[in-house]
Amino acid sequence: MVAASTPTQPKHPAPGWAIIMGLAILAHPRKVRGSKTIIVDAQFYLGPTDQDLIIGSLRYFNSKDLIFGDGPNSYVINATVSTILLSIITPLN
Repeated sequence: MVAASTPTQPKHPAPGWAIIMGLAILAHPRKVRGSKTIIVDAQFYLGPTDQDLIIGSLRYFNSKDLIFGDGPNSYVINATVSTILLSIITPLN
């Protein structure tokens, strides 16, 4: 008789990515030192209730030196999102 095995969850999920497009509120832009990259806080709205949202940070290469206000502003975003690898985080200003 063969003993049944239970699948185990990995301690750290494998890095992956997805594409998301929709209405997002962006706030608190921060420049990455020595780069044209900025990091912004983002909330994507997915449905009619307060719980239908995704919260995260987005990285944007600001090639045209656009000016982002600190307050929350709404944008239509097309973003590739992925898991954060702690080994590649760059210090912010």
